[in-house]
Amino acid sequence: MSEVLRIVEVREGKLLVGESSLLRKMGLGTPSIGKEGIVLDVSEAAYLIYTEAAQLIDTDGEALTLEGLFSRYSSGRYDWIKFSVMLDLRSRGRRVRAGFAPNTLVMDLGGRKVAVFVAEENSPLRAGEVVEWAEDAVRKGYDPLMALVDANGDVTYYSMRKMRIDDLVGEFRR
Repeated sequence: MSEVLRIVEVREGKLLVGESSLLRKMGLGTPSIGKEGIVLDVSEAAYLIYTEAAQLIDTDGEALTLEGLFSRYSSGRYDWIKFSVMLDLRSRGRRVRAGFAPNTLVMDLGGRKVAVFVAEENSPLRAGEVVEWAEDAVRKGYDPLMALVDANGDVTYYSMRKMRIDDLVGEFRR
């Protein structure tokens, strides 16, 4: 039997639901500041609906479907692909949740904190945006990883690291 979660408030693409032992157990959501409850990202709510782990009840008392969730509450271009990557990682046994940026998921990988930059194939991306994101992730104590979602919904992962020209020259001299 799935848990019933009632949406109390919606703010900036985030859903405030009541306290839930299920969400704590699954490692989803963030405790709300100022109001009692847990804040869910649309991608996390989609995961709960898709896996039937929880039934989300909208502010009007209706049960949300995946389509209804995205049509009513998705405000960012990353919501669907974040959900795709979350589904893929969780199917591999990883504990992952929404992260510190609209295109980011975070996970604990055997004690290592990993930030996942979510991108969609054939969508323009500035190199500076990726570098800035990776540097921010490292400053926050995360290992950066990129997840690229293709047109079929398949996900390919790329590790990211910062290298200097001097590091590369040293590699070639060996």
